[in-house]
Amino acid sequence: VYFLTVAGNSVRMEKLSDGSGTEIRKKNGGMLSVTVHGISVGDLADGLLSELAKRTVIDETGLSGLFEFHLEYSPEMEISTDESAPSLFTALKEQTGLKLTPGRGLAPVFVITRLEKPSGN
Repeated sequence: VYFLTVAGNSVRMEKLSDGSGTEIRKKNGGMLSVTVHGISVGDLADGLLSELAKRTVIDETGLSGLFEFHLEYSPEMEISTDESAPSLFTALKEQTGLKLTPGRGLAPVFVITRLEKPSGN
């Protein structure tokens, strides 16, 4: 898993009084731009960041409320050496003030106990 924490003294996301939960993704060359209006950090970790990082992300920020989240990064690069195309980890830290730290934790597991062929109805 990854643990989501605050990277320094301040979070660089706008706090909102209310939100509609809209999400916009745009791809421009090798860069992906993701903007979410009105999302809690818990939902951000559990949903969007878990999807983008391809691992379970657990929120340990202690932040509450809704935020405007915006991130621009290169999904093709795990570790970026080009500042114009940062990795997810670099972009998250520099653009939002949050960071992902690898660790061990509980992740969802699905157990299939029985399979059947579909009925012929």
